[in-house]
Parts: sequence; structure tokens; C-alpha cells
Amino acid sequence: MLESIESNSVRELLRLIGIFCDRYDLSEVAIAGDVPRYLVLGGREPNKTDIICSSDEDVPVLATVFATEILSSPVSHLPNDKRAIVKNAELGIALDFQCSSPKPYVDELRVLADLKEIGLDDSSLVRNLAGRSFTIDSFLYLPETESVHDPLLRGSSDVEDEKVCSILSPDVLMRFDPWASLAAIQRSLEFDFDLDLPLQAAIQRSPNRLMSHYGRSRTMNNIGTLIGSYGENAIKILRKCGFDECVRKIVPEEEED
Repeated sequence: MLESIESNSVRELLRLIGIFCDRYDLSEVAIAGDVPRYLVLGGREPNKTDIICSSDEDVPVLATVFATEILSSPVSHLPNDKRAIVKNAELGIALDFQCSSPKPYVDELRVLADLKEIGLDDSSLVRNLAGRSFTIDSFLYLPETESVHDPLLRGSSDVEDEKVCSILSPDVLMRFDPWASLAAIQRSLEFDFDLDLPLQAAIQRSPNRLMSHYGRSRTMNNIGTLIGSYGENAIKILRKCGFDECVRKIVPEEEED
């Protein structure tokens, strides 16, 4: 598989992680986030990705060993010691070692009930994946088999259908993570995928919640970034998703014409 990967940084990361797992007999380590999504969908080369460990206790240990023994780089432990960041300028991909999800809302009873309703067993891995919001972000790369895995059994079919779908029920996702509305739009634009209709409907109900959670300035700045990056395509999907007022403030109607 390594020979077919276009990105030198990704190819080198997978080689190094393979060496790391072989040397220390680590069968449960997996890569999540930007790198496996890149392996499935292509697109922009990733500059960060996540390394999933089997327990929170393993995180600082494995991050330190990988940084010092494999990369000869420093490691930054975050305050709660449940995450550790490893950066190496030569590799060019920042590594976020973690087990528990960085998104605290995945421990909410309503979210856990939603996971059960959609048929997912409760585990630290499932909660971590649920915090990634969308099925196209739920792929894992397994060093042990040197292959991409679809643990939720939904990502592959949604990629085939070219749809951005939420892992949690869309209304539950928007309730606990309003920022996912703009993230879904960004994914749709980046990969030229359609928004799943239930997700789109939930996003249409989210603008006020998004503003109240994150503030008008931050929200408008990010909408402006989407329009600056994707132009007319961004304007169309933002309007479709209920952000008409925001679009009008950024792009006067005469400019659109």
C-alpha cells in the first residue's frame, strides 16, 4: 500500500508507525482523522492526524516513546494528560495521541442513548469516533494490517454515495456541536459531496445556536473563509442551509450578480 501513496509525508508516517508498532508489539494502535480520510478520498495533504491508543494511561507513554525513540522530537502533554501532541518539522504531520474523545459531549447521556439507538456498542473507540461528527471522518488506518478499516460500517457506503452524513442523529449532533454545521458544509465543498438530507435539515435549524455558542464574529469569519475558498459553490450551499443573512452581509447581492 505504501508505494501507491502520493504524499511523501503520509507514506513516511505510515512507515514509522509500522516500525513503532512492530518494535513494541502494539496491536491496538490505530491512526484516525485526516490521514485515513486522505487515503480514502485524496484531496489536500494532511498536516495533522490522530493516533488512537487503547487506554488513556497509554497516551503519555506511547507519545513519549514514539517522539524520542522514533522521531527524536519533543512531545507536549496537554494539561489533563489524556492527550499528547508530537510535532516533527521533517515529517510535517502533527500527531495527536489520544484515547478518550477530545469532545466532552460524547459522554452525555443523550449522546450515549443515541449511539445505542443507532446500533453502536459503547466503548472508548466508538465515543472517540462519534466525536468526529461525520462518517467520512470515521475511517481508521490499522498498522497491524497496513489497511484502512471502516469500524462503524457506514463510511464506505457514504463515500460511494458521495454524501456527508453524521454519525450521531443530526439533531443530536447540532444540539451538542453546533460548529459541525459549518464543518459539514466544508466537507461537502472540499469533496464535492451532497449533504445527507436529514443533516441538511438539521443544519438549517442551527444558525442561531451556532451564533449563540461561538459568537457572531467567529461565525462570520469562518463563513467568509468558506466563501473565499469555494466562491459561488459555497454561497449556494450556505444559502441552502439557512445562512442567507450571513451571506448577504459578506457578499452584497450586486456582487453575486
